Amino acid sequence: MTDHVHLSIKPEIISYSEVFKWDTCPRQYWYRFGLGLRPQNESGAIDTGVKGHKLLQHFYNLLELGHSKDEAVRLTQQEASRMVKAEAISEIGSLLKAWTLVDNYIRGNDFNSKAVLVENRFLIPIEKIAPEDLIDLYDLQNVQIGFTPDVVFEHTGGFCEVEDAKFVGRAWSKSKLNRFQQSKLYQIFLNRMGYNVTRSSVRFFNVTTGLVKPQDYTLSSAEEENLISDFTKAVGEVFEYRRSPESSKQYTRRTMNYTTCQFCAFEFPCTLEAEGKDASKTLKHEYTKSDYDYNR
Repeated sequence: MTDHVHLSIKPEIISYSEVFKWDTCPRQYWYRFGLGLRPQNESGAIDTGVKGHKLLQHFYNLLELGHSKDEAVRLTQQEASRMVKAEAISEIGSLLKAWTLVDNYIRGNDFNSKAVLVENRFLIPIEKIAPEDLIDLYDLQNVQIGFTPDVVFEHTGGFCEVEDAKFVGRAWSKSKLNRFQQSKLYQIFLNRMGYNVTRSSVRFFNVTTGLVKPQDYTLSSAEEENLISDFTKAVGEVFEYRRSPESSKQYTRRTMNYTTCQFCAFEFPCTLEAEGKDASKTLKHEYTKSDYDYNR
């Protein structure tokens, strides 16, 4: 591999979330990462999910610190009560829904395995995961991938499992479940960093039905090779877009897969612009700057 890395050059950090958004729709990517916008009013599942993740993180952190499950449940109940008292009246409903889902989950599971990594932010040089020919093709020598698994559990014998939580408004189809690659990629990344991760899973918290269901994934060597190849190519496209000399990113194309638009938070301004109309007022009044830094 040609060595283009210099110690004085700051690494280019590209997050998994950024790549996923690009792969979903470059236009949605531009709204989210180019303009740095998010809807002022998130969907019910997203709003509940943000609060649910905070409660889950609190519980897992307590387990990581060595608290028993019962003690962690009790202290997380206290945190939920504190959050309710601090919440605006209009937001209490989504918080209570999040707490009901999380409380049912943590009470109904034994948690015999040790929570060893909770919301840890990782950076992995892409050279640790990607084929050399693709790194050279896209000139990715100075790129690092950022990712943040919700929790990693360590089982007896040193075997680990990476798990992410998804708060959803509806059950996912079997085909969508099978094509969901996030936890599998996290498993690959962590293994390349020296962890012994044998399984990945996504736990779905359905805010409509109140059901909590896990979806476990296994990973074959052939699938790992294909996932890494597809992911690296998407990283290359994001990196190429970032380096574009264009002064404006507003001409980023819309997806041709319009089923993606159904649940897109930017469908309306995107539709206006696609019809040649001015969406600036919509973007100004219905969206706000996101304070989340994916490169942190």
